[in-house]
Amino acid sequence: MIVGRAFKQTCKLFNQQQARIVFATQGLNQGIKEADPQLNEIIQKEIQRQKSTINLIPSENYTSLSAKQAVGSIMNSKYSEGLPLNRYYGGNQFIDKMEILCQNRALELFGLNPSEWGINVQAHSLTPANFHVLTGLLQNHDRVMSLSIEHGGHLSHGQNFKREKLSAGSVYFEILNYGINEKSGLIDYDKLEEQSKYFLPKVIFGGADLYSRKIDYERLRKICDSIGATLVVDLGQVSGLVATKILPDPFKYADIVTSATHKSLRGPRGALVFYKQGVKGVDKKGNEIKYDFKNKIENAIFPGSQGGPHNHTIAGIAVALKEAQQQNFKEYQQQVVKNAQALFQSFSQKQYNILTNGTENHLVLVDFKSKGINTLQLIHLLEQVHIDTYRSTLPNGKETFISSFLALGTHPMTTRGCTENDFKTIAEFIDRGALLLKELSTKQPAPTSAQEIQKWAEQNVQSNSSLQKLQQEAASFVKQFEVPSI
Repeated sequence: MIVGRAFKQTCKLFNQQQARIVFATQGLNQGIKEADPQLNEIIQKEIQRQKSTINLIPSENYTSLSAKQAVGSIMNSKYSEGLPLNRYYGGNQFIDKMEILCQNRALELFGLNPSEWGINVQAHSLTPANFHVLTGLLQNHDRVMSLSIEHGGHLSHGQNFKREKLSAGSVYFEILNYGINEKSGLIDYDKLEEQSKYFLPKVIFGGADLYSRKIDYERLRKICDSIGATLVVDLGQVSGLVATKILPDPFKYADIVTSATHKSLRGPRGALVFYKQGVKGVDKKGNEIKYDFKNKIENAIFPGSQGGPHNHTIAGIAVALKEAQQQNFKEYQQQVVKNAQALFQSFSQKQYNILTNGTENHLVLVDFKSKGINTLQLIHLLEQVHIDTYRSTLPNGKETFISSFLALGTHPMTTRGCTENDFKTIAEFIDRGALLLKELSTKQPAPTSAQEIQKWAEQNVQSNSSLQKLQQEAASFVKQFEVPSI
């Protein structure tokens, strides 16, 4: 009897445990196709859209399968506020190993000595990373100089337009934007230097969102030294080209370097923040003067602006940084530049004006306004024929000097296997679309608002045989080039 009761009790406990397990996981551990058909359908449609689209957006790229696997791994499930070996939570021994691995790979990729450079990989993306840097280095109303958004600068560097403060950086700090010479398209370093002498910024940002030439980091360093400013370089879209030594090395001159990880590095969306550390020099008495960026930057990220890091993203970044050290990654970046040159030459032969009259990186800025073509209308029309492009405006939609240009980047389609001749074909598609837009606009003026333009473009593709032909040819062309890791 005692044995029987004990057996029944054991069975009861076992069944209760099983019931708890079933209750806890039933319907909550299925694949997305079963768990959420509605969202899965949206994802599948996005897969098909990406497969069938010629992607020329300069800030986009495709991650590798291994990076995606890391992002979707168990690393997503762990909380780890703090830094490696100094966490607020238990159970982070392998998270620490992973983050240290990521840090080391970042330093190795750019050939940096760990005694001279520190690295934080926790910023959620590049825009907040740049804000972390500003809040770490500055007090409210301290002064910053950065390239104007009207001339291809990035919002996160602090932007003003007339009396409008366009980003958080310009709300908390006093911003003076420098610019380009609109005839040459090149940064006007002489004017920048002149402005810096009376504005006396504490930080000068080097780097841009849309700039197709090499940046003169040495000149920026000299300007900073002359006024006692800190030089922050944002590598943004070109970090892969810098890592492979195709573009100049900013680390020789900068105090702090930031970079996106999902653009030319082909990782997930995150950011790298490098800062100088160690001995800066000696004072008059021979005492060492050390850089003080480490604590300022680390504390500005956590606890200053973020909570726990996204460990799954950092794992994916670590994979991408390893892949970026391979020889075929350098060959890939070399092809990126060759393809941009082919794109430039194709549009030049078609008598388009190109900002800076060339390119030295992944970017070609094609002037359509001088041809009487509205770039907003062109973007929507090209989207209907399977070509994604980009133009820069202010956040409120107002156009600027740079809005006259389509910004065409070669990283995404190079990832998919396109070479120079393919980009000549792509240039031909875009030119045909632009000419058709001009023809349509003479018959019936296109609307001006984005929503109305989109409807107008859809209607014209449905009714215009020339646009339909272009749509079919572009769709057939892009099928040759697979999207990786889908």
